[in-house]
Amino acid sequence: MNYYDSNKKNFLASVAIIIPCYKASKFINLVLKDCQKYLSMIKEKIEFKIVIINDACPEQSLKNVSENDFIKIIHNKKNIGVGASTLKGIKYALKNKYDFMIKLDADGQHPPKLLVELIEYMIRLPKYQLFLTKGTRYKVRIKKNKVPLLRKVGTLLMDPIARSALGYRNLSDVTNGFFGMDSKTASFLLNPNYGTKIENRYLFESSILAKCSELGININEFCMYPNYGKDWTSSMNAPSMIIPVFFFWIKEILKRIYRKYFLKINLGTLLIIIALSNFVVCQILLFNRIIPEVKKEILVSAGTSTAFTSSFILATLTISLFLFYDYASGIKVNTIFFKEINNFE
Repeated sequence: MNYYDSNKKNFLASVAIIIPCYKASKFINLVLKDCQKYLSMIKEKIEFKIVIINDACPEQSLKNVSENDFIKIIHNKKNIGVGASTLKGIKYALKNKYDFMIKLDADGQHPPKLLVELIEYMIRLPKYQLFLTKGTRYKVRIKKNKVPLLRKVGTLLMDPIARSALGYRNLSDVTNGFFGMDSKTASFLLNPNYGTKIENRYLFESSILAKCSELGININEFCMYPNYGKDWTSSMNAPSMIIPVFFFWIKEILKRIYRKYFLKINLGTLLIIIALSNFVVCQILLFNRIIPEVKKEILVSAGTSTAFTSSFILATLTISLFLFYDYASGIKVNTIFFKEINNFE
């Protein structure tokens, strides 16, 4: 929703800040105060609305928050999860024709002071390209960047699998929920006719990235420092999430390989065929010739031994070449450094 301001003689961009809220009574007031403080710094460039989705919070986190010209509150009758709540906010922004939408968490871990440069950056992006601009906690080592141990372990275990599923080069923080996009990108992501279903709960960020991969959407990562204060807690039960997340990414790996190398024919397709063919030959020789002859204490023939070794080496070589080709042909993620990253408290 670009509109012309006759007093300022320029076009303003409209931005919706979407904040799903659940058990954030200790943080939400400060988050809202900071959002309004930093957004007002660029009020000559944008009009904004902070859209809070009260996800049936048992703590009544929003009891001291009222709607006004800059705040809209959407109340869920029952708890539907961070993903479904965020989608509600995005749909509100699309319905009201906002140009850009940014999602950040209500628990204070996403610094609102980064909104200024994030919005200015998104406004300058080409309007005919789809994009997702998201935060990363891992590309810059910051001493105060105290990510909880459980999250570090989860990232260490799951991120390599996730990157394999997505096909994005240099993607460093799959689970970061601080992201922004324009209305066109949002309308594509929410369209059920395109690929992966957007999940309602803890797989929300992952399914967003999976759909970005399917649509070939450009991803930009901005370096950030999360605020994990001493009172910070997460409502997510990380151990119970590991198995569902693991199977989600395995499914996405298979879907991406099928989409990229079987629906299309390319060098990767040829490498897969060669690798699988030689692997099958290895198995046939191993179980039909080598193992039976060893059990009978018969010397394995030179021809069988050579064929097995050659097939094994060729299968290993081609699968290695395939992995290199797959990585090299992936979409490169741009890394963004905001000036504010040097001014954290």
